[in-house]
Amino acid sequence: MLKPISYLFRGSLILRILIAIILALGFYYIAPVVSSHVAILGQLFITLLRSIAPFLVFILLIAAIIKADSGTNKIIRAIVITYIAATLISALISASITLLAPPVKVSLVGIDASSIQLAKEESALQVLQTQFLRMFENPIKALVESNFLALLTWSVFFGMAFRFCKQNVKDILFEISDATGRVVGWIVQLVPIGVFGIFSDVLVNHGVAELSKYAQLILLLLSVYLVIEFIFYPIVGFIFTRKNPYPLLFKCVVISGIPAFFSRSSAANIPVNLKAADGFGIPRSVSAFIIPLGANISLTAAAATITVLSITLAQSLNIEVHFLSALLACVVASLCAIGCSGVPGGSLLMIPIAASLFGIPPEISAQMIGIGFLIGVIQDSVETAVNSSGDIYFTKVVSDYYGVSEDPNYEND
Repeated sequence: MLKPISYLFRGSLILRILIAIILALGFYYIAPVVSSHVAILGQLFITLLRSIAPFLVFILLIAAIIKADSGTNKIIRAIVITYIAATLISALISASITLLAPPVKVSLVGIDASSIQLAKEESALQVLQTQFLRMFENPIKALVESNFLALLTWSVFFGMAFRFCKQNVKDILFEISDATGRVVGWIVQLVPIGVFGIFSDVLVNHGVAELSKYAQLILLLLSVYLVIEFIFYPIVGFIFTRKNPYPLLFKCVVISGIPAFFSRSSAANIPVNLKAADGFGIPRSVSAFIIPLGANISLTAAAATITVLSITLAQSLNIEVHFLSALLACVVASLCAIGCSGVPGGSLLMIPIAASLFGIPPEISAQMIGIGFLIGVIQDSVETAVNSSGDIYFTKVVSDYYGVSEDPNYEND
């Protein structure tokens, strides 16, 4: 019994999560008394996530704004705009599908109904007014109380201000950002232990039937990803090229999407996309800048993940999701997706920000992060594949529009 438990601390993260799920099922059937006492492991994991998330959001967004570059020519600018617009539209598509589909209501533990009563009773306009005022609360108080909207606002202000600082000051902030990401990486290594505790608690309190809800949630996310990949992407491609977009899209899925599915990292797939760009005849002066940038800001599936899980969380709490709140959540999800790049489980850690728009406190939204890691065995691979294939696809169609894909003499303007 000790040998499989040792795998929770080394080896493939996916394999370790699968082992944790199997162990939780095993203890539930063989020694249910143990299952009832290991919930603290899940609670500890959720507490760690809830504690690091506010500072992570704050410092990552500041660093992202400092690094932001508008590009050096019209082609690069056009690709960047396409990346950002596609991320926002993907969030809108995700919200629409989630609201139109039968709601998936996952079971949550330790919910205080009074803490979400305000969001249930207020009108959409009142909710937006309340959230608008919360955007400008004291930043120190926002860090302590996990007011993500205020952190988002102040990170923009500080990020813009730090752009005027000396490079050595910026480098210190980048180091702090990297260190924070490293701490998050250490916490993510505890995912199998957290999943073991969370899943055991779910089984004890709700039984095996709860697994069907997780299956429905995975199916909902996969449906959203497929719509983005095979309906939305082709529409964008047709707008730029005015020809059948599917042959190129399928080629991008094979060349970029499949490797990304197995690597589960857009950053690790950058060399693959650079090689694909060379094969498509895209000048290195464009691809060398835009492909790494795309891995950081072209995160259509990540925005979809944040949107779907945030709305699902609200529906699970019987909170009415107003159109204006959902729209604002899409915008926030897009910004968060861009800010979370390069952080293990980054899109999941941004859920509390979008969820706060529905009046959901961090201690509750942190439970959805845990559920996200549990279903991430499948979800994360597909999300990365959709993100990465979109990077090279958008780069190719925009380059074709400007006629530079086959031009070896192209240089930056």
